[in-house]
Amino acid sequence: MDIVVKDTNIIIDLIKTGLLHFCALLDIEWHTTLHVIYEIEDEEQRKTILSCIEDGILKVDVFEGEDLDLLLDTSQDYGKKTNLSETDCSVMLLAERYGCRLLTSDQKLRRQAEGRGVKVYGLLWVVDTIVENGILSGKAMIPYLEQYLQTNMRAPENEINKRIERYRTLKQ
Repeated sequence: MDIVVKDTNIIIDLIKTGLLHFCALLDIEWHTTLHVIYEIEDEEQRKTILSCIEDGILKVDVFEGEDLDLLLDTSQDYGKKTNLSETDCSVMLLAERYGCRLLTSDQKLRRQAEGRGVKVYGLLWVVDTIVENGILSGKAMIPYLEQYLQTNMRAPENEINKRIERYRTLKQ
């Protein structure tokens, strides 16, 4: 089973687009950190995430002992150099610990994590994985991609539009 670490912005985008519940249908073990959970302030989004945790869809890792010391040191170091938050550092270190993908749409975090050898992907990796695994057809994915464009001003518009056009031409 593949392991994937999600950061705050990816979780929020998955909720806003309506794609979050499809993640449970993939053969992936989803992880995040307690730091990320604390960052989710919207009450409805928090309820959704807590439900995913209760249902075992999302695992929450906590930094303790030496891991916490490493997080604090890393956060202090990266905070000064690149303005990464402690939450950013927590998901970067967690992905590093598991040797797995990190999902983020934060370009600062992406650059720093890739510099440490972490494989970093965005929401479109989730979209592609859902379609490739036959959970949704390409045509059925179009409204979710359109929702992503409407709910996230920083969404990669060109890449999303390419997928929408490709999916529209499919015979599914």
